[in-house]
Amino acid sequence: MSQTGNSDQFLDPSSKEQLSLLRTEYVWDGFVLFALLEDHNSQGELLLLPHTGPQNHRFDDAMMKCNEFMNQSGQPEWSHFCQKCCRVWPGENGDQPSEYTDHHF
Repeated sequence: MSQTGNSDQFLDPSSKEQLSLLRTEYVWDGFVLFALLEDHNSQGELLLLPHTGPQNHRFDDAMMKCNEFMNQSGQPEWSHFCQKCCRVWPGENGDQPSEYTDHHF
């Protein structure tokens, strides 16, 4: 609900006030929150965040925990070789891959 009390303006996509309320920080926080929720859900855990403190530090502990998990368990997609991400050319004898691999990330 807006400060004026008119909750219908949030349903109107042409509302200039509604667009002015959308800030980069909100989008970024939403992206990080979604990623953390997916990560915790995949591990069968609850995401716990502090309700106090500066907004730009609320995700720090959860992000460190996520990064530690990735460092310890790895990422399943890290070493895959699909034709979208990598190209491997045959070696001189035709059956062994060459030492050169072109990664497209």
